[in-house]
Amino acid sequence: MWITYCLSLLLRLGIAHAVTDVVLQDSQSFSMPRRKQPSPGDDHWPYWLLAHGLLNGAGVYWATGSSFLGLLETVVHTGVDYTNASTGTEYT
Repeated sequence: MWITYCLSLLLRLGIAHAVTDVVLQDSQSFSMPRRKQPSPGDDHWPYWLLAHGLLNGAGVYWATGSSFLGLLETVVHTGVDYTNASTGTEYT
């Protein structure tokens, strides 16, 4: 019985990741390296990044039913993407 639950959870997490991190990700919005002096038009970058993190957190909440895990995913995912964008590093 727990094998079925684990496979179902893994499938839901995979679907959530595919939708929120692949389909809904606008790479031009936040993955460009962050500059110390933002160029005109770059002021939207933090909002897109936070919205992306929130979408990923919502996906984890949908998959697990845990608001704690959804919030944790929001914080961790936003932090990782912020670090990737501000240092120019990409983890694929």
